[in-house]
Amino acid sequence: MKKLLYIATLLAALNTFAHLPFFNVPTNESKGWISNVDFAPLQIGVGIFEKAQLYDGKVPSFISIGLLGLMQQGAVISFAPINGIKNNCGIHCGLLMAVTEKNYFLSMAIFNVSTHNYALQLGVGNLASADHSTLQIGAVNFGSTVQFGAYNHSGKVQCGLFNANGNFQIGLLNYNKNALIKWMPFFNFSSKKILF
Repeated sequence: MKKLLYIATLLAALNTFAHLPFFNVPTNESKGWISNVDFAPLQIGVGIFEKAQLYDGKVPSFISIGLLGLMQQGAVISFAPINGIKNNCGIHCGLLMAVTEKNYFLSMAIFNVSTHNYALQLGVGNLASADHSTLQIGAVNFGSTVQFGAYNHSGKVQCGLFNANGNFQIGLLNYNKNALIKWMPFFNFSSKKILF
């Protein structure tokens, strides 16, 4: 039991400074100790110095763990306190923040930021900046198709305490600039387009 606790503590300590955005280098320039491979089973690295990671950053990996800003092209499982990845194909976790360009499955952290969220963002605060975003569950949600939270903004379908600028809204108080009545309790919808 002590060995398992030691390993878990060691992994947590190694990940404490992982994927810090100000240490990130572009994935096409980050070199690793092992080059000219098509896939990395386990990517571990520092990310602030050239060749300070196991594989090149442009190589997709199965498990990605970084110390100081490892930026990967893609990963199936990725975990760090502040986590950045270009293409998430599985579980993308960050204690404080999870940043991804394209999320295809699950992005989970206190704050999630995705350019394209094709699946689920789960956290206290969620932001998706593109129109093709699917589902957000959190206290504060911005820009997704379906949103569940205390405050939801710019979603197609919203369910929460306060909803703003959604096409179809269920909540304690709803604001919709395109509705016949802009402020409505319990229910509101857009008069221009209901869902999509």
